[in-house]
Amino acid sequence: MPPRNDSVFFVSYAGEDLKWAQWIVWELQNAKPRYRCIAQFKDFTPGMSFIQKMREAAESDCTIAVFSPHYFSSRYCQQELDASLTGDVTRLLPVRVEPCDPGQFLQNRIYIDLVNKSIDDARNSLLSGVEAYLTSTRKLSDKPAFRQRPVFPGPMQDETSHNKPVIPTVAEGPLKVLFLAPQVGGLSPSSQLQKMKRCLEQARFPKSIIFKGVFKVHVTSLFQELNKEAPHVFHFSGKQNGGDILMRTENGGLTTVQDTALAGMFQSLDKGLKLVVIDTCFSLRCASTIAKVVPCAIGVKAEIYEDDATTFYGIFYQAVASGRSLKDAVAQARTSLKFAKVPEEQIPQLCCREGVDPAQIFLVDH
Repeated sequence: MPPRNDSVFFVSYAGEDLKWAQWIVWELQNAKPRYRCIAQFKDFTPGMSFIQKMREAAESDCTIAVFSPHYFSSRYCQQELDASLTGDVTRLLPVRVEPCDPGQFLQNRIYIDLVNKSIDDARNSLLSGVEAYLTSTRKLSDKPAFRQRPVFPGPMQDETSHNKPVIPTVAEGPLKVLFLAPQVGGLSPSSQLQKMKRCLEQARFPKSIIFKGVFKVHVTSLFQELNKEAPHVFHFSGKQNGGDILMRTENGGLTTVQDTALAGMFQSLDKGLKLVVIDTCFSLRCASTIAKVVPCAIGVKAEIYEDDATTFYGIFYQAVASGRSLKDAVAQARTSLKFAKVPEEQIPQLCCREGVDPAQIFLVDH
C-alpha cells in the first residue's frame, strides 16, 4: 500500500467537469505517496451538514481548482476560489483542463496544464506538479473512494500520433540562458559563468546567446526566477545529495529538491523552455526525469570536476552559438573531454523527450 502524507487537498470544480474531478482525485489518492482529497462528489453525502463540510474544505492545506470555462461561470466555484485566496496565497493550485481565461488577477499564476494531453502525460503533469507545489511550499494521504480507476476524460492518443516527432521552434531573438547557482560552498559559479562567456566570444554568432546569472536564490524563489526571466535554457550549477539538487532555504539552511519536483516545476512553464542543464555530480537520473516534460536535458552519470564541467559547457554554448544542432553541440563538448581522457561516466550526456530529434534542434537561428 502506498505511503500517505499529511497534506489535504480540496478539489474545487464545476458540475460539468465532474469526470475531471473524479480522475484527479483518483490519481492523487492512488499515487505514491497517496494524497488525501476532499471533493463534493465523494464527501458531501446526504444527511451531512453542508456548512460543516465546506468548513472542512476551507481548512484544507490547498485548494486544487479545476480551471475551465465552466469554472469561471459558476458562482459557487468563484466563492470557493475566493476562499482559497484569502490569507496565504500559496493555498491555491490551479489545474487547467480546458482553454479558458482566468482573468487578470490570476493570469500570472502557474498552473498544471492537462489540456489536450494523453493520459500518461496528464498523469505525469498532475503528480509532478503537485510534488513541485509541496516542495515550493515546504509541505509534503486517505482511504481511496473508488473501486476502480475512473475513465480519463481527455483525448486517448493512438500510437501513430503519440510517436510523431516533436521539434521545438527556434527562439525568437537571442537565446536566453538562466544560469542559476545557489551558494552552497566549495564552488566558483561566477568564475565558471565568466569562462563560458569568454568561450562564447569565439563563436560564429557570439551575441546570439544572453546569460543571466543568479547566485542568491532559495528553494521558494525558484518559480519567481523562472517566471521573471522566462528562459529558453535553464542551467543549474551546484551540488547534489543522493542525485537531488541542493538548495538554500529562506532561513539559510540546506534542503534537497527531488527530480520529480523539478520536472513538475518545468512542466508548469510555457513552451519556451527548450533545454535544462543539471550541472552537478550524479545528475543523469534527474535529467532523464526532466526530459519527460521538456524537449531536452543534460546530466552526468557519475562525479564531474568543476574544471571539466566548465570546459564542457563552454564548448557546448560556443557550438550552439555557431549554429550547430543540439546533437552536434553536445558531441563537440563530449569529444573535448574525451581528448582530455575524462572517463565516459564523468562526461555529461543528452537526454531527449520521446519523439524529439536533437539533430533537428537549433537553439539559435543559424
